[in-house]
Amino acid sequence: MRLWQETWTQTYGPSLGTAVLETMLQALDKGTSSMLPGSGERAYCCVLDARIVGSAIVVERGTTAYLWGMYVLPDYQRSGVGSHLIKSLVRDLQSAERLEVRALDSSPEAQAFYGALGFERIRAEMTAVTTGLSVPA
Repeated sequence: MRLWQETWTQTYGPSLGTAVLETMLQALDKGTSSMLPGSGERAYCCVLDARIVGSAIVVERGTTAYLWGMYVLPDYQRSGVGSHLIKSLVRDLQSAERLEVRALDSSPEAQAFYGALGFERIRAEMTAVTTGLSVPA
């Protein structure tokens, strides 16, 4: 849970504000299971020094795989952890021919990360970050 608390604070706090962040963290405290993979989803974790420093979840639906829950602790960002997670899950794709991810418009760091890996922006849409709040991604 520490992974999500730290990464959400860094990612969502500055762009969405303290009140929204607090709502998200309270929801996390009540239901950590919402961040765990469901039926048909696969989770990837990077463990260093006996702690989870990064996570990603992917689900394949036909020829498209959807990535979510991609977070890397701030101290391990720009160290290759995120790239390793992406490469691992891409290697394991079974039927998908493409991988789709949503990066918040308010997170230029995430957009730069995915861009450096060859992802291209194909459309903008609203995505829910917490109950009652959707933001551009």
